[in-house]
Amino acid sequence: MPRPSTPTHSPHPAPPPSSSSLRIDQFKLTDDRKLSRTICRPPIVHVAHGFARHLSFLRAGRPLICLSDWQLEPATQRHFWAQAAAVLREQLGPAGLARALVLVAGDMASAGDALRGVASDAVPQLEWLQETVSCGDVLLVYGNHDRVGAEHLRMVCAASGLPCVLPQGRAVTVPLHGASGTAATPTPGFSGGATEHKGFSRPVLSLSTQTTASRDSPQEEPVPPHANAELSAAEPSTCTSGLSKAERAALYANSKFEKRPVKTKLERQEHQWRIQNPEQAALIEALNDIHAIEVLSDHKVVVNCDGRVVVFVPPAIAE
Repeated sequence: MPRPSTPTHSPHPAPPPSSSSLRIDQFKLTDDRKLSRTICRPPIVHVAHGFARHLSFLRAGRPLICLSDWQLEPATQRHFWAQAAAVLREQLGPAGLARALVLVAGDMASAGDALRGVASDAVPQLEWLQETVSCGDVLLVYGNHDRVGAEHLRMVCAASGLPCVLPQGRAVTVPLHGASGTAATPTPGFSGGATEHKGFSRPVLSLSTQTTASRDSPQEEPVPPHANAELSAAEPSTCTSGLSKAERAALYANSKFEKRPVKTKLERQEHQWRIQNPEQAALIEALNDIHAIEVLSDHKVVVNCDGRVVVFVPPAIAE
């Protein structure tokens, strides 16, 4: 397992809160494996404090961890999770992390880091998550890029004894006080539950796509596929008039050529898609930039955990 790098910490602007006590800290993970292809947008850990007012089940003393869409190879997932787990242990303590309640909202697998679409479909391998949350509950649903694994149907949560795979279209009640007997004293008359969701609920936003769409518009003339090199000095073609074949050959032999960066097929497809679908591209860009957590009302909190780790710290640990 790769050694986790030291995460960088910076305060993340809190969403429009109904209480000034809300705080979200951000920890950026890094891909420092020195491979030929690195991950451009590594996952980010968002640690949320003060949300027990909106999520009353946090008063039971167990952290809530949400993640989805880690569409990466298993080795890459482990690399980033090693860093994320180091952050979570620091924020929650080893015991708090071990008995956490984890919601996995699908698309947690990939046949290759460079693949997209159906070519990336694979069976999720979540052993690294269960090893960390050894005394808690890991509840998951499949995403449209996840293939079904028979081993998942046999997985059982350590704390509640519930099946790890949530039933399709149904709600389940999760007991919050059975995690190795280490949870905080239960709040009288309190019960918690978890429902199935795919991905994240979209917050209510008014988006303007004009600015972002203009960034995705073509800025230069398309380059022919065969144009994979250019001259660093004067173009020999501009000074070959009147030269013999042997003289032209000598001129080209002494000229220095510099390779033009060639985009991969995937990069060309993504660029073309953005040109053809500017509004959808702008929406995706905006969703990537929105807050990880949005408070819609006193008892409704929307979590965007796409490619992220979002953890809600209970008051018992925060204190």
